[in-house]
Amino acid sequence: MSPAGATIYAVLTDRFGNRWRLQYGGAAVGVQCVMNDRVDTTTANVVRIWIDSSGRLCQENTAGGTWYYNGAKWVSFGPVPTGTGPDASGIIRADFAQPKNYAGRSVQQVVDRRMWGVSTGGAADNAFAAFTNSAFRSTAAAMNPPLWRFNGNMCQRGDTPYFNSDGSPNTNTWSRLINNFPAVDPAGISSVIVGVNIEGVTGFSDPASYGRAIANLARYLGSTVMSNGRKFPLLGFESQNEPDNMSVAQIVPWYNAMYLAVKAVDPTLMCTGPVTAWAGNFMPQYQQQVLGLDVYNWHTYQGGYPSLPSPRYSGATKGISDAASLAGLNIANMQAVFVGEYNLDWNCQDPSQQGSDGAVWCARYLLELLNGSPLPLWAAIWDAYLDGTCGVINSGNNLSPNGAMLGKGGMTLFGPRWTVTADAGLLTCATTPSAGHCAMMVVNAGKGAQAGPVGLAHWPVNATGNGTATVWQMTSTQRTSTQVAVTAGVLQASFPDPSVTFISV
Repeated sequence: MSPAGATIYAVLTDRFGNRWRLQYGGAAVGVQCVMNDRVDTTTANVVRIWIDSSGRLCQENTAGGTWYYNGAKWVSFGPVPTGTGPDASGIIRADFAQPKNYAGRSVQQVVDRRMWGVSTGGAADNAFAAFTNSAFRSTAAAMNPPLWRFNGNMCQRGDTPYFNSDGSPNTNTWSRLINNFPAVDPAGISSVIVGVNIEGVTGFSDPASYGRAIANLARYLGSTVMSNGRKFPLLGFESQNEPDNMSVAQIVPWYNAMYLAVKAVDPTLMCTGPVTAWAGNFMPQYQQQVLGLDVYNWHTYQGGYPSLPSPRYSGATKGISDAASLAGLNIANMQAVFVGEYNLDWNCQDPSQQGSDGAVWCARYLLELLNGSPLPLWAAIWDAYLDGTCGVINSGNNLSPNGAMLGKGGMTLFGPRWTVTADAGLLTCATTPSAGHCAMMVVNAGKGAQAGPVGLAHWPVNATGNGTATVWQMTSTQRTSTQVAVTAGVLQASFPDPSVTFISV
């Protein structure tokens, strides 16, 4: 029997993006489920947990009882409530009884909330000073990205140091982030990946000292309790940012030092790499030489300003080619693929990045890549904050169209994915984020204006197919949110060119 407080390290992610593990709570309750680092006190005497084919977290107790988590509570084990609504058709038809599988696999795809993330050097500069700005916090809270990636370059800035000379974390610096993080995550859905470059940091002279410093940081962040009573939501680490001027042989010892250090502190923390500037670089040699790779991580940009197409969302994007690069990965022991940062212009000078053209390009990229991904997809748009035009929060501390789209996506489009059997030539994605709810994203990037009926076939909301949908839409001129009647699973909608639309019930 495990001693009281012992953790059983087998972390599973369910269809809602919740992370589950088991923990022994003492003789009175035995083993309990832990969701997102909080003990679920409604559980006791659990003997095993698993993810079923529909993405539900299931548990069995010592009495032989079996249960599944429906997004709000435990339900005695039974079939997934799906396909309850009538058949329906239209210019777009989503079928919520026909699963959409991962590329090249026979497993239903689950759209991870972490696809709606933000990667930032700007907000991490000056010792996380942005998080002490109430206007920034308020706007970031409205977006509430499910994933924050803090870029490794921050350790090379001439600001307040992130580490002390002995390799310990400078708690004065990190407290700016930790003390204010609950304010930017009101829904409690965010997690954090930290990147620490291997040069430019006091005390890092070799892989061994680098590993010790990373262990110190992992131990500190992983054990810190925030003002709202939650643990700081540390998800994992990455090493050198964009090491494309290095060789695999040069970077692997540093990554392996990080990997060993992180896993010694907490085996559930993710280690990601190689963080290269384009998909496929360093692979497969990198994967063959590192000790372990939980998440494959790379970066993507359409180009450098001013050599970008016009309009910005037109022409070839990187989604399809990046997806092709994933086909050669050994995914056996990996949990996700991660676009550590992406945006239109790596120069961060093109103002289109903060406009609707940039948002449509990013939406197109995400759906193209999602269609070809063999694993859950995480993604984080590059956000320079006030350093340039990449920011999803602009100089007035307001959400740009990109920021608004990410905020809507993170709250709307996630969970098991279902097949869209008609799409009018548009990019589409349909999911069920929780029991009794469904959602769809439609991206029109150069296909001409479309309008007509949209069918939500076999939706899980009710048996009649009657209800009300919220239609959120961003066009080149405006953002709107309207309530639209659904009759027998059908609603009327229009999709201007260009536009991004979220339909949720």
